[in-house]
Formats: sequence, structure tokens, C-alpha cells
Amino acid sequence: MYPTTGRRPGSAAKFSDYHIWKALMCLDQFIPVGRKRLSEQLSIGEGSTRTLLALLEKYGCTFTNKTGIYLSEEGEKVRNSVVMEMAHLNIGSMTISDYDCAVKVPHASKRIKYGSEESDVALRNGARGATT
Repeated sequence: MYPTTGRRPGSAAKFSDYHIWKALMCLDQFIPVGRKRLSEQLSIGEGSTRTLLALLEKYGCTFTNKTGIYLSEEGEKVRNSVVMEMAHLNIGSMTISDYDCAVKVPHASKRIKYGSEESDVALRNGARGATT
């Protein structure tokens, strides 16, 4: 979504494009939001959340004041341009985990070759299974 080159040396970022997308959604849903609450919502550490927020601020997507972090007009444009929907499901005995989730990414089917790449990303990010 955004390049992370030019970062200071140190450990690799512990967030992905998904976390950037989810941060944009959380910043829209919880107005304002603090860094600690955002960190909890994203399920990443506060250090990674600071790095993610610095990236969003660098691109003009957020601004901060004493009451918390807000989406800027640019951030709202970016959020609106990311056409991805997520829904929590309860599919009963068909599941292999405690939680079920579906993600719809319109107009992306041409970019999927075998589906294994998407499943691999889900597994690397904590999923117990994934179907494309």
C-alpha cells in the first residue's frame, strides 16, 4: 500500500498492508482513537503501531492532537479507495478455528493464479486455514 523504504535501521516492521487497511478502518470507526487502543485493535505492539502511524502521517493520512489520532481528508480518500470488505461468519462445524472471516476484494480475481499465495499470506499472519 505504502512503501516502507527509507526507514531507520532496526528490526523489520511487524505489520502488513492488512494492518494499514485495518488502521484506516479503525481510525474511521473510533473517533478519536489513541495509540494504545489502536494497537489492541490491530493486535500488534505499540512500537509497530507507532511506526505504522508515522507512515500514515508521512503520507498525510492522519493527524494527531491532545485527544487522539484522526483521519485527515487524504486519509479518508485512501480509505475510500481501498475497496475491500470483511465480514465475520459463523459456519459451525465447517470451521477449523474459533473464528471465521470472509474478505471480498472486488475486481481482483484476475490477479489470483492458484490461490495458494493468498492462503500462504493468511497462514503467515496467524490464520489456521484459508480458502481462496
